[in-house]
Amino acid sequence: MIGERYTSLSIVLHWVHAIIFLFLVSWGWWMVDLPKGPERGFAIGLHKSVGMVAFLVFFVRVVWRFTHKSPQEVIVPFYVEKLSKIVHVCLYLLLFVVPIMGYMSASFTKYNMKFFGLPLPKVGWLDPEINELFSQVHSFLAWTLVALVVVHIVGAIIHSSSIKRMLL
Repeated sequence: MIGERYTSLSIVLHWVHAIIFLFLVSWGWWMVDLPKGPERGFAIGLHKSVGMVAFLVFFVRVVWRFTHKSPQEVIVPFYVEKLSKIVHVCLYLLLFVVPIMGYMSASFTKYNMKFFGLPLPKVGWLDPEINELFSQVHSFLAWTLVALVVVHIVGAIIHSSSIKRMLL
């Protein structure tokens, strides 16, 4: 049925998560070139803390998604439906893995892990090589996620305009 919509909470969680994601990507891109010092330390600390908020929002979204039925999809060609499912699975997978890789990277530095100033445990020890590996994976997957978000946005625009054409 075309008239069905996502719940208000689903929509709010989606857009809150999207805004946090945009902040994290732009902040992360900006902070990587900062010289070592207090400003860089603050920037990285904020990136980690906001990343943990994004991770929590992700889990709320997943729980909500599995406990509340999605609206019925408009009939689309088989390949469009398959592509949409693949993109969504990859988005969810990366929204889970990217923060884990960031946390793992931070676990292998000499710096304490903090969530807005509150100390958190680390699973690693001081090891610059392991830190660099996880940091590179985190960065690569983050940019892969950005690319998938662009695909998601393009798909939403195409989907929205095709629904409008069907209704007119």
